[in-house]
Amino acid sequence: MALCPCGSGTEFDACCGPIIGGAPAPTAEALMRSRFTAYTRGEYGHIDRTHAAAIRGEHDQAETEAASKGVTWVDLTIVDTDKGGVDDDTGMVEFRARFRQGAPTTPLLTHHEKSVFRREDGNW
Repeated sequence: MALCPCGSGTEFDACCGPIIGGAPAPTAEALMRSRFTAYTRGEYGHIDRTHAAAIRGEHDQAETEAASKGVTWVDLTIVDTDKGGVDDDTGMVEFRARFRQGAPTTPLLTHHEKSVFRREDGNW
């Protein structure tokens, strides 16, 4: 079995696989990791499904797919979390995602973000 791209050190089928498949994420960090993994695997429906309801209609899945062509996601580092646990309704995950755009010889780029998550209908 292959390790999950999210960097957890766990196999995909025991980590992000079930969440991408529709299982609820237990924490905000787990959801963040699953979203990164979805990008690495081209699972853009998961990205669309896991946007907050208030902005889900603004997300253009086709645009996301087009922008992702030629991008290779390399690794994910969780920098910090605040709340976002199994008993919380909100949480923040700060992360750095390294990626390469274009040929394998192009320099690595880093996307650094603090994302705020909240539960909607019991789900992150």
